Amino acid sequence: MLEYDLLRLEKRADCVILTDRAVFVLEIKDGAAGHHAADLRQAEDYALDLRDFHAGCRDLPIIPVLVATHAPAVPFEPPLIWHGVSPPVRANNRVLGDILLAVQVAIALPVTPLNHAAWLRAPYRPVPNVLEAATMLFDRHRSAEMVSARADAANLNRTTDAVRRAIAAAREAGEQVAIFITGIPGAGKTLCGLNIVFGALREDGAAFLTGNAPLIEVLRESLVRRAVADGGRRSSKRSEAVTALQNVHRFLEHYVERPADVPEARVIVFDEAQRAWDRAQATKPSQRRGASRLRDSEPAHTLEIMGRHTDWSVVIALIGNGQEINTGEAGLAEWGRVIAASPGWRAVAPERAIRASVATQRLAEGPQPWLTLDDDLDLAIPMRSVRDPQGAPWVDAVLAGDVENAASIARDAGGVPYFLTRDLAAMRASLRHLSRGMRRAGLVASSGARRLRAEGLGVQAADIPHWFLDRWPDIRASDALETYAT
Repeated sequence: MLEYDLLRLEKRADCVILTDRAVFVLEIKDGAAGHHAADLRQAEDYALDLRDFHAGCRDLPIIPVLVATHAPAVPFEPPLIWHGVSPPVRANNRVLGDILLAVQVAIALPVTPLNHAAWLRAPYRPVPNVLEAATMLFDRHRSAEMVSARADAANLNRTTDAVRRAIAAAREAGEQVAIFITGIPGAGKTLCGLNIVFGALREDGAAFLTGNAPLIEVLRESLVRRAVADGGRRSSKRSEAVTALQNVHRFLEHYVERPADVPEARVIVFDEAQRAWDRAQATKPSQRRGASRLRDSEPAHTLEIMGRHTDWSVVIALIGNGQEINTGEAGLAEWGRVIAASPGWRAVAPERAIRASVATQRLAEGPQPWLTLDDDLDLAIPMRSVRDPQGAPWVDAVLAGDVENAASIARDAGGVPYFLTRDLAAMRASLRHLSRGMRRAGLVASSGARRLRAEGLGVQAADIPHWFLDRWPDIRASDALETYAT
């Protein structure tokens, strides 16, 4: 197969060859006189992508091959298959056939030989991360393709359709509606919100609001860089990104200070809405802001501001279930209280929103006249962890000192590497060794870990977009392993 489309990477593998015992992924550099490190990483990344997201590649060895047509011949070594993918094999245009044959002979015939027809029918279902998904959704030509190919497409599309129905009903009836989307951690709530803003509802001028300032910085810069790379103007694309991605605290302060202004957006997405500030936190002075401009809770101000539209408006609240509510965070109960007290507003939510064990996390105590239940608004399928969903429980077990549970999770990980050390140099070496292809690595630390300075790690990442988006040898990049994020 030539020019095989790898949707998540937004690239095409030059050639994929299927034999009875392996999948070969060829990256061809015509005229290249050497096997450069960046090209080797690219070829390996293609193979890793197929391993993780192509159903036909499960339990099959995948061999990335870099063909630098004019490079000197490299002595052949039988490939060592490591976690399903061998290190890149080097070839040129003269020895390619011999090397493919030698690799084929070196690999044992599997119990069930590769079925070429079945491989072609097998789904390729990529799971892009937040940055990859936002970038593709921002591109009108790629958004539908990305959503339809996602591993959780059915779940995501069902929820998006439920939101679309609720918005259409609000528009037709001239109502103000709050739509609550719930989901377990890692189920794709943020991606669903971005899909609503950049995909299905882009023409309605929807805006994505979040209190996560680093997320806004990184998303804006990622979208602008992509647009500039495609020939767009940086200033115009930044303006578009700034309009679509906003800090929720600044949004509320702006309109509270301007009570006659009506937001341009009729649809807003409120990320992590259960963490909206209660009245005490919202009105508290701070060192950075000075006296607060807010006079009520953030949910109350949100409904008042969006209620300035004289016909219809929609607030889409993304709710992370199973998360602790910190001091000053209102929880779902405040949203329910405000909706019940706001004439003209009604809500649509899944049953999960009224079934939480903690009262502050319940939208309402049972059925309410202002509440319509729709379980299509619940994202229940985890998709954040591609290869092993037990990463977060392992970290929890380690931090809790539960050695037995942590060891059990690591043993059952199916080849996914877990590494625990007190040696910073050993950690850096392991991260560099395990970050194959174009996969990123980075250091994360507690914001209170002051004694890391004694270990030679006293610099927190100052420029978050560079940390997330740049690559080594830029020392600001996460891959440099010189700075850490909190």
